[in-house]
Amino acid sequence: MKKIDRKIREISEYKNIEQDKIIVGILEHLEVKYNLNEHHIEDQHIIKGIKKKIINALLQEPNQKKQLNQTTKYNDVFNLDRIEMSLLNDAWNELEARDEVYAEAYEIGLTDSGIRKHRQEFIV
Repeated sequence: MKKIDRKIREISEYKNIEQDKIIVGILEHLEVKYNLNEHHIEDQHIIKGIKKKIINALLQEPNQKKQLNQTTKYNDVFNLDRIEMSLLNDAWNELEARDEVYAEAYEIGLTDSGIRKHRQEFIV
């Protein structure tokens, strides 16, 4: 635990990121990596489709990011149905844990690594 605390402080200092944000990222990564939210096979396929919709929608946005406000409806942004909306958070968390997307107060988008990873898939 001391090693983890030291690494969190180090990342916080060098990258100028709040320690709480780093800890949240670690927890999200652990949930995805060790699959604490196990889904039925049907839901796994739906989540995979949601992730593709998120990536494709953000790749088409200027600078691969979307400005949000209080009236933004994610089902419209990503063209999701009711079932997909119920699984959106899990799909987003998987992408975020893999450092492919980010979410801030009024903006969502692809990270640089997310753009690099998915640009070729989108072009082809």
